[in-house]
Amino acid sequence: MRLSEASILSEDALIHQLDNRGKVAESEILVPYWIGAAGLGKTQAVKAIAVRLGEMRGVEFGCKIFSLAQYSPEDIAGWLLPNEDKTKMNRVKPDWMPEEGTYGVLFFDELPQGIVANQNVSAQIINDGRVGDWIIPDTWVIVAAGNRTSDRAGTNQMPSHLKDRLMFLPVEANHWDWISHMMSRKRGEQVCAFIGFKPTALHAFNPDEDVWPTPRSWDKVCTAMTIYASLPVAQRRNAVAGLVGASVAAEFFAFLAVYDEIGDVDDIIKNPASAPIPDRPDVVFALCQSLASKASDKNIGNIIKYINRLEEVGMGAEYSAFVMKTAIQAIPNYKQNPDIRDWVLNSGGKELLL
Repeated sequence: MRLSEASILSEDALIHQLDNRGKVAESEILVPYWIGAAGLGKTQAVKAIAVRLGEMRGVEFGCKIFSLAQYSPEDIAGWLLPNEDKTKMNRVKPDWMPEEGTYGVLFFDELPQGIVANQNVSAQIINDGRVGDWIIPDTWVIVAAGNRTSDRAGTNQMPSHLKDRLMFLPVEANHWDWISHMMSRKRGEQVCAFIGFKPTALHAFNPDEDVWPTPRSWDKVCTAMTIYASLPVAQRRNAVAGLVGASVAAEFFAFLAVYDEIGDVDDIIKNPASAPIPDRPDVVFALCQSLASKASDKNIGNIIKYINRLEEVGMGAEYSAFVMKTAIQAIPNYKQNPDIRDWVLNSGGKELLL
């Protein structure tokens, strides 16, 4: 499933945890477990959920990343130390345990990378919200994520009783979700255009290579393109190749060459009825990304007029969908915009946006 779909399911499950942990049987609590390839953006998505939960509750909502591979079983369960008269052993409070009066997500990231002993200890935390006598505050919620064995990410076999305590949510890369996320952060216009043009380049796991394209590595490409902007093209290509692989980097830089052919985007927005329409798909995608990156509540009407012309000349609805899905990230309350609402009602956009 898409990360956006997993986010919806997880957010509702975590709200249920907040409202019901300690009040209902443990079997009634859902603990989402996101499982998918490395580099998809699972951690960032969970952090975003924590932010939204904080906004909903009107509190500061943290996200404590709990990576089992970095702990020993004693670190997780709490070390046993003798009491003052040395007549018994007490398990001390683990340092990862959230404090009372705070709110947050306890995120078991890279869960299967932990050794089996650690996974066994974590099973009680995930199911009961406690470890030994120490109880996690009911203002904290639990979610987990990890990689598949096929991803060769150093995973261990997960014990069956731990699996039974999780809600498995298999996630995969989706170019629409990723482009929307990047546009909301105002990053990587050219990278987003390339991924829109060639969605399969977003994530292509290759175990025989040291590097391959992932959503995370493309985010790093955006950084590389900024900090190396003054360097010759060959050097920039080498940097990008070190992040996504040589063949994909070559395709990306070939695509960048079309940006010189899209013309003055501001002039296109001002004159949508008469502005020229490119006849090459790669140029059209580059132009569409540039239009989307400049979209605002005031000019979206003119942008819609232009993309409607693309369909009129037989370019296909995918270009309109690409522009609108990307543009709405820059338009607050876009559903109230009359131009967007008209497009949704009259151009088949309901299935694309709502």
